[in-house]
Amino acid sequence: MMSIDADTVHLWTDQFVPGAESGYLSVLNPAEQARMQRFIKVRDRLRYIWARGKLRYLLAAYVGEAAAAVQFQYETRGKPYLAEHPVQFNISHSGDWLVIAVVRDRAIGVDIEQIQATKSWLALAERFFRQSESQALKALPPHEQTTAFFKLWTRKEAFLKATGQGLQGLPNLELAVHQSHQSVTNGQGQWEIRDLDHIPNYAGAVSLQIPGQRKTIPPPTQIILRQLPTVIQKQCQP
Repeated sequence: MMSIDADTVHLWTDQFVPGAESGYLSVLNPAEQARMQRFIKVRDRLRYIWARGKLRYLLAAYVGEAAAAVQFQYETRGKPYLAEHPVQFNISHSGDWLVIAVVRDRAIGVDIEQIQATKSWLALAERFFRQSESQALKALPPHEQTTAFFKLWTRKEAFLKATGQGLQGLPNLELAVHQSHQSVTNGQGQWEIRDLDHIPNYAGAVSLQIPGQRKTIPPPTQIILRQLPTVIQKQCQP
């Protein structure tokens, strides 16, 4: 059984390739299999099987259970968690990449987004971001604007996933455009937000609760990067 220290985040990553979903369908529960069937595109179905199966096998290694026996509970806005267990987790996938963040005794959120040149980022920023944030993005050199938008978006989404607010909280959250490590205080406490830049052409961020009340950002929580196949590949062979 894997263990994790209170001041450490395990950040697991993996990249989907055709056939990577093999061996995972059998551990999904009926609700997960029903959700899988609702995907119209075959590739989306396969990526869902792969991501959910990876999550189950990974969490099973932390809690000491069989992958199929892992029981998820869900908060009001759909955030999954493990009942009566100190391990907290969050998952995000975009394009062919998957990221799972695991921590102990603290709420956590993670988000990744594939950076794609798009003319719609300004409309999204003006709809979901604060006016000061949109203005800061527009003030950047044109070649930096798209990447900066995706970085800000992932910071916000990671925070809102950590707090369980969901995207409804986007318009009320104001973050610095130029800071890769920052803190936010709300009614639930103080939160740390950090950029993730370990996947080329992707923006990412992780947000986690800071224990206790502090007036300044504490030393960064240690983030350990790990590749998912090194731990669970042998368990998932069909």
